[in-house]
This record gives sequence, C-alpha cells and structure tokens, in this order.
Amino acid sequence: MRRSLSRGFRSYLTSGGIPVGLMIGLGTAFYGLNTNWPDFILTTAVCALALAGLLTLVIEPFIKTFRRSAGTISAVILLITMTTLVGGMVLLIAAVNLPHGKWARLPDPPEPARSFAGRTCHELGDRDDSDIYVVTASGGIFAFDGDAGRWSRETTLPDSTRERGCHSMLTVRGTPMKVGRVIASYQVDDHGVDCGGRRYYRLLADGSIWEWSTGGCAIGWVAGLFVFAIGLLVVSVVIIFRRIRPAAPNAWAQPETSVGL
Repeated sequence: MRRSLSRGFRSYLTSGGIPVGLMIGLGTAFYGLNTNWPDFILTTAVCALALAGLLTLVIEPFIKTFRRSAGTISAVILLITMTTLVGGMVLLIAAVNLPHGKWARLPDPPEPARSFAGRTCHELGDRDDSDIYVVTASGGIFAFDGDAGRWSRETTLPDSTRERGCHSMLTVRGTPMKVGRVIASYQVDDHGVDCGGRRYYRLLADGSIWEWSTGGCAIGWVAGLFVFAIGLLVVSVVIIFRRIRPAAPNAWAQPETSVGL
C-alpha cells in the first residue's frame, strides 16, 4: 500500500502538483506581491507538494478499494476534478494572503527622522504625489516622492482626515519580518475606483526608513481567477488521463479482492 501511495504521489506531483504550483508561483510573482526568487521557488514547491499530497490521500484509497467499472471511473473523474479545483483555489488564496518579498530601503531624508506623519489614505490620481511624510527631531517636515526618488522639505502637513471607504481591501495579511529595532511604524492605503493597495513603513533605530507594499486592481484579480480556474480544469484532464488509463500500473484493485459499488 505504501509503495502504491508513493507511486501515486509521484504521478500526481508531475501531472498536477508542479503545473498548479507554477501557476500559483507565477501569479504571486507578477501581480504586485513583491515576490522574489526565493519566494517564487518556495511558493511553487510548497503548493506543488501540498496538492500532490491532497490528491494522493483523496484518490488513491478509493482506487485501491474499488475495482474498475463505469461507476468507479465516473467517481474518480469527479473526485480528481473537485479536489484539483478546490485544493488549487485554497492554495492560491493562502499564497496571496502571505507576505512575499522583502522590505526596500528608502533614501535617507536630509535630516534624521523622528516619526511618520501625513495622511493614512491616498486617493490614486491625487495631485499630491508624496508617498510618506516624516517629522525630524528639529521639527522639520519632509515628504518623499517615490516616482522621483527624493525628499523635499515641506512647511505643513496635508490634511490627515480619513475618508470613509478609502481603506483598501486589496491587501494581504501581515508583512515580512523586519530585522532591527523599530521605533516607528506607519501605513498608507492607496484607493482608486478599481485599484488599491497598502504601503507599510518602518523607521529603525539607526535612522533608516523601509517600505513594503502590496495591492492591485479588482478587474485584474477577477481575470486572474478566471484564467487560473481554466488552468485547473486543464490540469484535471491531464491527471484523469494519466490515472485512469488502462495501462496505469497498479491503478485499480483486483476483481477478486475488490468491493463493488
């Protein structure tokens, strides 16, 4: 039994786990989740192994219990399809809700920063392109423009009144761990008609300022989920073909020891 499970796991890994793991890894890499190479490799590997293990635990005991018949083949087709769809979607949701990538260091402001300030909600398309404001020990105010990559001195802080409905839903839970003693934290939500995101900032004791962000557009997420679902169906067909074909080794229980439906 253990040998047959191992053989089944390898089959599910190559026909289903690796393709789905690659789809999830590429999805997190190309859609605003700051994925780097270690993240991509780890996400792909974990998702591939998890889906292959799930398919093995669900399908193999059924195949080893019942003999081959029209009814059992239909049941296996349904099990493979549902397990691949549900398992793949759960793995995708788990992957996109985990923090990816690493913190990026911003250029040092002209004077050492003491705290963050400014709005916690930024309307996309607003004339104010400043990403974040800091207040220095001397009371100076500096704004950082991410597009220009530089700080500018300001005389006043913008209105920090939070707008109702501004805070983004297109965010992940948590951030990557930031090594070092954090003396100030801040987050800013980017809000638009269809797009949104959240930027996180950390001020460390050594005066360095770090940023990590995530976000995207709703239409992009919907289109991505649709393409991913189609991909899962294609993978299901491949798994079904490989697992129920007559030539599959030790695929079904022998008639004399099987239990009929």
